[in-house]
Amino acid sequence: MLDVATIIVYCGGYIFLVFLSVCLATGLYYLAELVEEYTKLAKRIITYSTQGVLILHLLVLVIDRLPLKCVAAGVAAHLCYLGQLKRYPFMQLWSPVTAGSIGFLILSNVLWGMHFWRDSWQSLEYIFGFLFLTTWIVPFSLFLSVTANESVLPGGANASRTFSSSSSNLAGADARRKPGKSKNILLYCFGLLKKKRDEVILPEVNNLMPGMVKNQQHRY
Repeated sequence: MLDVATIIVYCGGYIFLVFLSVCLATGLYYLAELVEEYTKLAKRIITYSTQGVLILHLLVLVIDRLPLKCVAAGVAAHLCYLGQLKRYPFMQLWSPVTAGSIGFLILSNVLWGMHFWRDSWQSLEYIFGFLFLTTWIVPFSLFLSVTANESVLPGGANASRTFSSSSSNLAGADARRKPGKSKNILLYCFGLLKKKRDEVILPEVNNLMPGMVKNQQHRY
């Protein structure tokens, strides 16, 4: 039989996860908007991040003597990411570079997982922290960059631009983007989460504190 303290812990944990997911969705939406608005800066940051992760792979190979096959898979994946950045923000889903990126990403996760499971007994915090910097941060950034990719597709707000030059397309992506158009599925999902959050939370706030809500509305 569960005691009261255990019930409180489970309830508090589930409520914490709900609030954490809402905060995460809001933060991802904000990052996606920034990537869509500042394409050149996003490319520069992702490029530097990829180069930094490659240096980390070499350091853990030389200093920490981690398995060569794990490091090699990670290096191959990030070299594919650099290949994708050459035409950033344009990304072709069925290109060999994209297929190589996905394949080496999966292989890198499998190899690192096998290493930590069999050869190294580390805490979950250690493993997640290591994998986040060496394996996940760059593909996660490229995933957010899908917003910039779709905003410059033909038929959107930037349909007048051509594929003649990657650099000229990159400059035009920042200069000619019009707000409110060509929102992609990623931003739509984040916006839908925010809308559902407001629909659930605001009625409860209105019922609990109607006077405070009315005063806030009068201010605006």
